Amino acid sequence: MLHQVTLTRRRTEFLAKILRLFEAMGEPVHYTAVAEALGVSKWTAYDMLKALEEDGFLDSAYAVNREERVPGRSMVVFRPTERAWRWRENGGPECVDRVQAIGGGEWSAIRKELLGLLDQVKSGGARKVIDELLDTMPAIERPVALGAYTIVLLIVYLEHLGARGLATVQNILHAAARPEITLSLFAGTAIGSAIRGVKDSLHKRIEAQVRRFLESIGECNAREGKLLVGFLRQALERSL
Repeated sequence: MLHQVTLTRRRTEFLAKILRLFEAMGEPVHYTAVAEALGVSKWTAYDMLKALEEDGFLDSAYAVNREERVPGRSMVVFRPTERAWRWRENGGPECVDRVQAIGGGEWSAIRKELLGLLDQVKSGGARKVIDELLDTMPAIERPVALGAYTIVLLIVYLEHLGARGLATVQNILHAAARPEITLSLFAGTAIGSAIRGVKDSLHKRIEAQVRRFLESIGECNAREGKLLVGFLRQALERSL
């Protein structure tokens, strides 16, 4: 018997999309089709579909792609399982906001933990905090939580480098009215201020998390977006 799974907003979105594509196409779906439909990278789509397969919602198989220049080349395709159809019949796609909504108590706990990490930086522990965040973040799927962690990661990274980008980053808070634009500008400005032509292994790890953050911003609802912008302001004030 398959274990019970509570799908995150992100997995719900992918599962609902591949169900619709499968119905429209009448055949197993290649992960690039899902990537194009959702506007994400093909590797993001592949990883998410493999995760859904592990949860019992999809089956994968190899099929011959007749449209490739090299005849007979195989590709990985995915087919919804009976469990996926039952999930949809039971109102699965409608559960996304309920599953992902963050409660006041949970948000307060996240804020307290992350602002506490910023205080550690003042005593010279920037690199330790960066490593702690990078070790934790791959397991975080909730978009608003990932956003808060990314905000602190980038602020601490700028302090670790001794970059002068924090004041510049603070100025962008007055440049955009919509939360998603403010958060995207923040991430881009912070990375741009830090890079200075250097791309070491630490910078690449941070860039990977920022890409996840940018892809997930659109999954935050209006309330969560405002929470993140407010947290960004507070975190910058704490650091300057």
